[in-house]
Amino acid sequence: MNTTNKPTGLNLISEPIVGALILKISGELDASSSLDFDSRLKQLIAEGHTHFIFDGTELAYIASAGLGVFISNKDDVYDKGGQFIFFGLREGVQNVFNLLGLTDLFTFVSSQEEAMDLLA
Repeated sequence: MNTTNKPTGLNLISEPIVGALILKISGELDASSSLDFDSRLKQLIAEGHTHFIFDGTELAYIASAGLGVFISNKDDVYDKGGQFIFFGLREGVQNVFNLLGLTDLFTFVSSQEEAMDLLA
């Protein structure tokens, strides 16, 4: 398990599992923290990771810059047969994805188990 603590109010914990990488995002994914998050995600993609499960149970807030990280990295992952799966998003965070019509771009499920079942 790898933990990245940033002074920007975002905490990222990565946990490799068979066939995917779980990224637990805690705090706020805003304009400031999205730069660090984007760099880390690009690094993980460059390392060969293609299936990401994002645990949003502790993600308190997401700004448009945070959404942009997922959108800008989507093609790199999906072109390699990978995917972004989100679970546990708080209502306010989920509403941001819904309002911007991003629910058609990514997969959203209720639990980590459900996310892992999609990869089986």
